Amino acid sequence: MHSAVRHHGAPRQAGAALLALLLLLVLGTSAVLLGAFSPVDHERQRELLTRQRVAAAREALLGYAMAHGRLPRPAASALDGRETERSCSSDSDCTGYLPWVALGIAGSDGWYHLLRYSVSPEFTSTIDRNAAASKVVLTRQLDGSERYLSGQEQCSMALLCAAAVVLSTGRLNFGVSEQGVLQTSLDDSGTNLDEIANASASRRFMARPYSDDPAAPGGRYDDQVSWIDAAALLSRLNRTGLLH
Repeated sequence: MHSAVRHHGAPRQAGAALLALLLLLVLGTSAVLLGAFSPVDHERQRELLTRQRVAAAREALLGYAMAHGRLPRPAASALDGRETERSCSSDSDCTGYLPWVALGIAGSDGWYHLLRYSVSPEFTSTIDRNAAASKVVLTRQLDGSERYLSGQEQCSMALLCAAAVVLSTGRLNFGVSEQGVLQTSLDDSGTNLDEIANASASRRFMARPYSDDPAAPGGRYDDQVSWIDAAALLSRLNRTGLLH
């Protein structure tokens, strides 16, 4: 008698074909769902990612200060995220791009624009109790007048300002890509005064809610700004015994 021959190949091939079909269906469904997001949805995702990266940059800077007893200098260049080796002795020298490699984080926002970074010169060397912060952050009130969020016009040890500022230039204007390419401004009206000021700022920065209204005080605005208050940083360093 001949033993029965069992053919396993056909069922296995059928099962593999079924799995392949299911995979194609899943991929197709995913593509449809992704395509269903409107441009507005994509922009909201980019805005959320930007908020997350700006917040992560602030936390990374605080972590760096706790590890090194100082804040880092800006990046060496738009293409080199290591901390610059050049001395940082003035507000303009201490303003550039976030040193993302030195911090170990992403250095761009949701639109792939490099995050700007400005640090008080005295905080780029070992921080002591007499370190004077130099950055100020303002916002606009409903009547258009300015109000300080951190610091005041004259900074001193008695009246501390911000130790550092991190800035995303947003989607539309003044961004520099991860490849170091300057983005052409999409607003040539000249009414976006607060964005224009932020683009070249080294000491005074404006932080206000998004606005698409060119007639709003300060004009259109989509920057995102975060900062480190000197008082909070000095207090943290003092609690851990790192303040000299």
